[in-house]
Amino acid sequence: MCCFTTTSIAQVQDVNMFIFGHSLIDHRPPAIPTPSDETTVPHWLENIASQHGVDFAAGGQFGFLPSHANLPPISQLGYENVTGVWDSEYELFSETEINTIMMTAANFIQFTPADQAHPIDYSTTTVDATIEIMDWVAQQRGDEVRYYIYANWPEMDLQNAFPPNIPSEQEVAAYHELTHSSFIDWWLHYQDVVLERRPQSEIRLIPVGPIMSGLITGVLSDQVPFDHWYEDSAPHGRPNLYFLASLITHMSIYEEPVDSSIEIDSQIHPAIRNNITSIIDYIWSELQIFNFTDGESRVFFDATVNSDTQFDRLKSLTISPNPAQNFIKVEGIEGNVSFEILSNQGVLVSAGQTNSLIDLSNLNPGFYLLKITTQESYSHVVKMIKL
Repeated sequence: MCCFTTTSIAQVQDVNMFIFGHSLIDHRPPAIPTPSDETTVPHWLENIASQHGVDFAAGGQFGFLPSHANLPPISQLGYENVTGVWDSEYELFSETEINTIMMTAANFIQFTPADQAHPIDYSTTTVDATIEIMDWVAQQRGDEVRYYIYANWPEMDLQNAFPPNIPSEQEVAAYHELTHSSFIDWWLHYQDVVLERRPQSEIRLIPVGPIMSGLITGVLSDQVPFDHWYEDSAPHGRPNLYFLASLITHMSIYEEPVDSSIEIDSQIHPAIRNNITSIIDYIWSELQIFNFTDGESRVFFDATVNSDTQFDRLKSLTISPNPAQNFIKVEGIEGNVSFEILSNQGVLVSAGQTNSLIDLSNLNPGFYLLKITTQESYSHVVKMIKL
């Protein structure tokens, strides 16, 4: 098993999170009852944090961003096994110890750019509502708050209602392809525009949707039945889905991989429990790929994947064609470079050195991660498609 590494990241020890969220973070009640709050992200975040010796507390408000921007908020969301962060009936927001804000937009509005009129409230935009929330929080809590955009997963477009009808393989494939393409592009644009208007906030992105799709279609392909992930086409999820969302979220906000020896509740499907090392490796390698053009991470606050020197060294690097059939060409770097190719399951499938071509002829068609490392140990990672 292999995973890509990055520069050292300072571990976050203490997260007191207030969530401006909806049912892709907090889905209660689920169609099939669970013992506690297993169809919520905070439930699993607490479970993971407690096993890693770090602190997690959470609360929040339920709704969509235009309604969230009707400030001040109220503390509606609490969890059986999670320490709360605010009692809005008796305490001012400014008096809390909230240091982390997580926000998410609706998953059915991506036909409209985030800086244009919001589909359910034309008087605002997703960006405007987000900035109103951020500005209000900054007035209340100062500059020490971290802001995150939770990039969720899209609504399903199905010919027949689910339930009771399970979507066709073609519909499922199209759904996951959407998640990896125009849907995540919408979220990247959303983050970019917010940063243009509030650059001091350094708001970060948690790319839950595309990473989860990669896990479902790659690492766990065909091992977990469709209706063990989703309960409807919204799509609200089963505990399995919220557990994976929480792994991605935990690794994003605590800025380190989850320990693969983590104890996993028996409610979680055996395929997830049995493949946890591959799941963690895949998530961590994917999180390294979400970077700005200058090499700075879109996800992490306390480190950049590429230093300025590294960026200068790699800015002339080109890798083409992509998609590719038999060979891919590496240009723009003098001398030999090392390369590693990982499968969608996080397994190292090829490695070597080259000063020009990488032979792909022995690889099966599909998605891969290609890591190029220079003689100075500067690294660049790209997604690669083998035709």
